[in-house]
Amino acid sequence: MRIWYLDRPVVSTFREPELAARWMPVANESDTMTRTGPMIIEWPSSRVKLQDFIWPGLHLDLVAREEIAMEIVSRFEGARLIDLESRSRRPPRPADFWQHNPYKVLWIEKWVTADESRSSFQRRPPTPGRPNMVIEGIEKYIYADDDELAEIPHHATRLGPYIHVGRQQHMGVFVDRKLLDGCDLFRIRQMPGLLLCTDAVAEFLSMRGYPNIEPLNYGETFEEK
Repeated sequence: MRIWYLDRPVVSTFREPELAARWMPVANESDTMTRTGPMIIEWPSSRVKLQDFIWPGLHLDLVAREEIAMEIVSRFEGARLIDLESRSRRPPRPADFWQHNPYKVLWIEKWVTADESRSSFQRRPPTPGRPNMVIEGIEKYIYADDDELAEIPHHATRLGPYIHVGRQQHMGVFVDRKLLDGCDLFRIRQMPGLLLCTDAVAEFLSMRGYPNIEPLNYGETFEEK
C-alpha cells in the first residue's frame, strides 16, 4: 500500500486565505490531542472564488468545505473535525454568507513512527530557511533553477517553471502497516508537518476530481513476516 502526501497543487490560480488569528501548526504528538478551534481565516477579497480545499498559513493544515470534510472523516479513520471561522476584507460578505459556505479543519491525530532503516531520510546541518531533515526519492516539484536540481532526472517532466519528479523505487517513507491501526490519515513523528494518507484517501480524492489538492507519492507501508 502506498503512502501519499496531501499538498496544494504547485500550479494553482486560486487565491488562498490568511490566518487571521494565532494558530500554531502541529509541533508534536500532544498538540493533536489538545488542539481546539476555531481556526480563524481571512480572505483577501469577497470576490475570491471559494475552493473545495484551502491552504491557509504555511499549508500545514488540511481544510475543506464542511460537507467534504464530514464525508472524509465518516469514511476514513485518523482525523477529527475542528471548527473554522471565515472573514473577508472589503467589500464584506453578507452576514449569513459564511453560514452557508462553512469550512472545517481536518485535524489529523493518528501518529506513527516511520521505519528509519527502510525510509530515505537525510539529515542536514541546520540552515536558516531550510528543513534539517528531508526525504530523498519522493514525488515532488522543483523549481527549474533550484540548487537542488543539478540536472533533470530522466524520469522527470517539465510543468511551466517546475520540474515534476516521480518517486524512485524503494525510496521514501516506509511505515509498518500494523502501526496504522486501520487509519488512512496520519502523521509521522520524524516530520510532524506532513499530511499523509493511504491509497484509499488518495483514490477517493482522485475520483472526486477536486482541483485544489494533489496527493504526491511519498512511500509505502510494509508488513513484517
